[in-house]
Amino acid sequence: MYRVSIMRMTVLDENAEEFEKACAEQVSRVRENEPGTALYAFCKRGPDGSTILGKPKNGRSEYIHIQAYVSEEADKHHTDLEQEWWGPTFRRLLDGLWESERYYTPDITTGITRDWTWDANQYRFAFHRFYIKEGMDEEFEGHASHQIGVVTKGEPGTVLYTMCKRPADGSTFLPQPTRGHAEYLHMMAYKDEESQAHHRVLEHRDDGKWCWGPVFRTYLEAPLVNESFMGAQVLCGLSRDSQWGAVWGDVDIAPLA
Repeated sequence: MYRVSIMRMTVLDENAEEFEKACAEQVSRVRENEPGTALYAFCKRGPDGSTILGKPKNGRSEYIHIQAYVSEEADKHHTDLEQEWWGPTFRRLLDGLWESERYYTPDITTGITRDWTWDANQYRFAFHRFYIKEGMDEEFEGHASHQIGVVTKGEPGTVLYTMCKRPADGSTFLPQPTRGHAEYLHMMAYKDEESQAHHRVLEHRDDGKWCWGPVFRTYLEAPLVNESFMGAQVLCGLSRDSQWGAVWGDVDIAPLA
């Protein structure tokens, strides 16, 4: 994967309906014209904010926009097409500048997307901010790639599951990590409630086999913070089959004993 971006976009409430229609039109254009775009989706934030981001200002609607491109050529192709319609359109509707954070190879640590249409029928999308103990980032990344192997092999209903290493200087989207401590942005999405329940079973299995839940917690410097989008908050988008970064090749996902 060449580039991943996450953006926080603010729109006056009076322009929200027009903005959301434009988002749907843009996703349709991406689907038709951008085979190298592996992820492109819009979700509407709730009024109360979350543990990772503050709540929207009164009279404003806020959106999270995520995107990923499989190559530099795919990224450039999207940028060229964006200038024709989407770029001028969303800039006209935004209330001020957007906030964003970008990740490039090799900081796109590990992950997977599956072919899926994102809409209100989807169960959930969420992102987490992982604070990692000093000097343990390389070891943590090895376990994360193992987890992506488990998701790839055993979770067909998990349509997005990724881990990206945050830039040391932070961004307009999130402040910089604590000096000496690596941080990761983890994103996930599930087709339906059953898919998420299956993921949790594998993440917390208690039959002695490796599982992500207890492992990743040993590396955390601070509690997880996150934001979650359910049902109708997932406005529109798409993902395509793609491997992100390193994935553990041989994993054991035998049925629970």
